[in-house]
Amino acid sequence: MIDKTLVVISYYDRRPIHNLLELTESLHQYPAGEEFDVCVIVNRTKNESISIPQLSSAAIHYRHNVGMNIGAWDHGWRTCSGYKSYLFLQDECYVIRDHWLSAYRAVLERPNVGMVGESLNMLWDKPWRELRKLFADTILPEHQIEAKWVNRVDFYLNFFKAYGVDPRVGGRHLRSVVWFLPADVLNAIDGFLIGRNYGECIAAEIAASKKIEALGLEVIQANEQEEFFYIRHLEYNQDSPGSPYAHDVKYVDYASVRRLIDSREQEVWSLLKLKMQKLLRLSTAK
Repeated sequence: MIDKTLVVISYYDRRPIHNLLELTESLHQYPAGEEFDVCVIVNRTKNESISIPQLSSAAIHYRHNVGMNIGAWDHGWRTCSGYKSYLFLQDECYVIRDHWLSAYRAVLERPNVGMVGESLNMLWDKPWRELRKLFADTILPEHQIEAKWVNRVDFYLNFFKAYGVDPRVGGRHLRSVVWFLPADVLNAIDGFLIGRNYGECIAAEIAASKKIEALGLEVIQANEQEEFFYIRHLEYNQDSPGSPYAHDVKYVDYASVRRLIDSREQEVWSLLKLKMQKLLRLSTAK
């Protein structure tokens, strides 16, 4: 086993490369506190190679763009096996503090900790039945079962059932922008699930935390008082970080999402009509 961390960075090749370059520069701008290697996994949509001059030692691998960043992370872990631990980053991350990696290590080595990240989604820290009510009026693209739009929670629980994931008592999970795991935990959960569309990718994000919790381990925010304390993410600067539509254009290249982008008026009208019908039924019931 290689006694250090592999930093696995997911990069979607339809975005400008400058964010990736700034991330790789920040990895060395701030002392990590321990040794690490870097691997970049390119979610490829075009037959072009990338270059990272300031990080010539980085391994670069290419794959078909399936499963967004989690798909790339899983590919990186399986392709570059043998490391003690793995730090998974999106290319829109950037380091902001010294000893960022050794600080993660200190948290990971606490008893019964299985995964460390920068942001626990506390909005989801509720039982599933409460979350179902919370999202009762939310309709998202590619959240369908048997061609019918369903409650987000029902969609995710259906995904968990299909893949044998214990949903546990509630939905709290680490956002898939920064994840740090030891190799033995990755092996124990057999890596990450790969979503085939937008809805399944969100389910796969939640499932990672649920699979680790099912081992009797905790998922922990690196700094319990402050999100994005060691490593930040560009999306965190928006008004509602982690909100549903933050990912659909940036990370996905599925044909279904292309249709959503290319014919947004038709899609939005369909969703709006569905919501109007629901409101009409509610007013009639009163």
